[in-house]
Amino acid sequence: MPSNKIEIFPLQDVPRIDSPVDLSEIIVKGFEKTWLDLKDGDIIVIAHTIVSKAEGRSIGRNEIEVSDRARQIAEKNGFDAVQVEIALSQSERVLRDERHPAKSGLGVDPTPGRTP
Repeated sequence: MPSNKIEIFPLQDVPRIDSPVDLSEIIVKGFEKTWLDLKDGDIIVIAHTIVSKAEGRSIGRNEIEVSDRARQIAEKNGFDAVQVEIALSQSERVLRDERHPAKSGLGVDPTPGRTP
């Protein structure tokens, strides 16, 4: 009979990811150090910021040149203009530029002092 139980186990001794690395190797070593065995049906959850950094897809706020369009959208909606510029640079087109309560985060890590 299937279990309705969820167990969460953090990996041990996983280094801070700040530049491109082989993430799969780090995950495998983390499992070995944690003494966890994956079983059929197990799910591994990895934060998107770690994947982005491991792929070399991160950029510092000071490296982003904010366009007039990003400034206008940000001012109109109370967003950070840098986050809007990042969203615009990763988008093919913008369907509308007014705030939508369910979509206000833009998928950017706003943690002060951290590189998105």
